[in-house]
Amino acid sequence: MDFEPIPGPRGLPIIGNLFDLPSDQPPIQGLEHLADVYGEIYRINITGQEALCISSAEMMNEILNDDKTWAKPAIPNLARKGRPAGLVAAATADPDWGQSHRVLMPAFGPIAIQSMFEGMKDIANQLVLKWARMGPKEDILLTDDYTKLTLDIIAANTMDYRFNSFYRDAMHPFVEAMMNRLNAATDKAMQPAIVTQARSLVGAADKSADDVQTMVNIAQEIITERRSNPIEKDDLLNHMLHGRDPKTGEPMRDALIASEMLSFLIAGQ
Repeated sequence: MDFEPIPGPRGLPIIGNLFDLPSDQPPIQGLEHLADVYGEIYRINITGQEALCISSAEMMNEILNDDKTWAKPAIPNLARKGRPAGLVAAATADPDWGQSHRVLMPAFGPIAIQSMFEGMKDIANQLVLKWARMGPKEDILLTDDYTKLTLDIIAANTMDYRFNSFYRDAMHPFVEAMMNRLNAATDKAMQPAIVTQARSLVGAADKSADDVQTMVNIAQEIITERRSNPIEKDDLLNHMLHGRDPKTGEPMRDALIASEMLSFLIAGQ
């Protein structure tokens, strides 16, 4: 079978297509412009990091639902040695991906998501009240507040856990570690591939590994607490703790559950 090459802008040595994304516009607008030029699937290269971009709902729906035609590779910079990769980082050929996918799919239907709306509203109200109490002249750092909002909503609705970000002066350790990890990932994505390779060759320390371990430890604490004090709630954590893989009949192990808890927060944020 003959395949047509995936189109995309040619780019320049080292920096790739960096100049194809205007610096005076949000990156999403630059990607939308490239979609107008190259169609619903195109290839770009940013400082040596190659990516495929999907720009139509129809193709995205096909990719997400046609496992026979499309497969997801592992994402090395998210997968960590010594623990399961989780849905975000694992390849579809990974048995852990298959088990998590089969156990969790029933929990992501429209009715299940709709049942979370009241919990979402609760956290959103906390943010609005915080802004109201700050007064009209106080500067607000929206990026931090929206990150806290997202993480608080996901934690409260998927695992019945409260970060209480809007009731504390310092960030919850999990939220702080998550923000550090996301910032590190953004910085790494923007640096040339040759720099990433050079740092790897010389064994440069990856400080974000400590942040990831902090998140894993807190996730395991939540799992242990739920096992010790079970509650009757139809949330994702209970689906993972008590669900069985319909294909193998096996339950999910704690290490995989912890990785998936991180997946919800990373992907949701």
